[in-house]
Amino acid sequence: MNFKNIRVTIFGLGLHGGGLGAVLWLMKKGAKLLISDFKDEQYLASSIKIINAQYKKLKQQKHLVHTPIWHLGVSKHSEAEVKRAEFLVITPDMPRTSPVFKWAKKYQVPFRIADTAMFIENSHYPLIGITGTRGKTTTTKLVGEMLIKFDPRTVVAGNLRVSPLPYLDLEKKYLPNLPWVVLELSSWQVEGLVQVKKNPKIAVITNLYPDHLNRYRGFSDYIKAKAIILAYQNKDDIAVLNYDNTQVKKLAKSAKGKVYWFSKNKLPKNLSGAYLEKDWLWFTDNNISKQIIKRSDYSLLGNYQTENILAALIVAQIIGVDSVKIRSVLKKFTGVAGRLELVRKINNVEFYNDTAATSPEATVAALEALQGRVTNYESRIKSRGSRDIVIILGGSDKGLSFKELMKLVKNQCQAIVFLPGAASEKMKKHLTDFKRPMISADSMIEAIKEAHLLVNKNGIVLLSPAAASFGMFKNSYERGEQFNKIVKSLK
Repeated sequence: MNFKNIRVTIFGLGLHGGGLGAVLWLMKKGAKLLISDFKDEQYLASSIKIINAQYKKLKQQKHLVHTPIWHLGVSKHSEAEVKRAEFLVITPDMPRTSPVFKWAKKYQVPFRIADTAMFIENSHYPLIGITGTRGKTTTTKLVGEMLIKFDPRTVVAGNLRVSPLPYLDLEKKYLPNLPWVVLELSSWQVEGLVQVKKNPKIAVITNLYPDHLNRYRGFSDYIKAKAIILAYQNKDDIAVLNYDNTQVKKLAKSAKGKVYWFSKNKLPKNLSGAYLEKDWLWFTDNNISKQIIKRSDYSLLGNYQTENILAALIVAQIIGVDSVKIRSVLKKFTGVAGRLELVRKINNVEFYNDTAATSPEATVAALEALQGRVTNYESRIKSRGSRDIVIILGGSDKGLSFKELMKLVKNQCQAIVFLPGAASEKMKKHLTDFKRPMISADSMIEAIKEAHLLVNKNGIVLLSPAAASFGMFKNSYERGEQFNKIVKSLK
């Protein structure tokens, strides 16, 4: 990967992760960069500031560094941006129907999908790749923390606003005993593996539900994209799959190596993996089973978190992390920001940030968790009566159905506050018989104030939009950050 004086066009800078990570790394390698993005300088100000600071630092250190060419706020990418390049780095969320891909083929310009594909192609680290519709961030964080207990050099990166590219430069330092690298991978990042024809040593698929149907032709195409994480594995590699998810279960036939399963029910005797039985989480391999932890010993809220924990402990056990260290992590782990995050309690009203819920299934899981469906392990969680949740819903549409979610909302929510967006309008069509308060807000601050006025004593205000954030917010992170900031300022 010698990029010295190589002309590289970056399509999609963004505010974190892929584009920005690639720019910083390539600049340090002496590449001649052209950066093209539909967003303007004002929107991208934070990324531009970071790039300019690195440029200045490299100049001061007498590195070979070229001044980037900026094409920002463009209405469309141009053929000339491809033609002048010797290499392309393309943002993962660029539709595969974009003419950029056609031009790359026309001019025989090699491309990679953001920084993750570049890293995976050139890395010698043992890799763990984690994908799925829901739970991949929590699972990635759990695996990372468990492995850090095993080896403090463990790298956790990918779709977490952390670029893995800088760690390529550390390989020589770590040889011959390289640490594990844990990567969260979106479906679009997984698609980037097609160019590099290389897969993680351990591939985890948490679950598969309809998502991003504004981008894919249908659910089957979305599943095919996720399944690429198994496509280039070999017989010595490992797949960790969800036994309870029908679509994931079907992918086992494409796994070339050993399959480990996780399930919220006891697994059949001939299968290896992790499962829940009688309030205990178990790990089993080659028909030898051992107890790992009781459900009452960890604090993650929600039944669905059991799947994430089971997947993580399988990876940790395979690598050799002992059960004591695994239990230590699980007892202290309180979750991930923006994923059913308890932000504040005001006069017994709890405010939860679940901004990462960008699909109906994710919001269903949040509602079920917060309704206090009490079992032994949740006995410390106060059981709540029905209709004491005020939910903040809506945003931009990803082509998903909200019919089943709205049934649950009607049964379990005291009131609804909608954020602006096409998804909100689709949701409202299923709520013509909703007799309780239903309000549309023009901003996050208005949504929170309305929800706070509506919520019952001892109730919950839940931000769990079931939709994407684009239009009103830069991304779901900003949506959650606004929620937290406003909630913390409430009197």
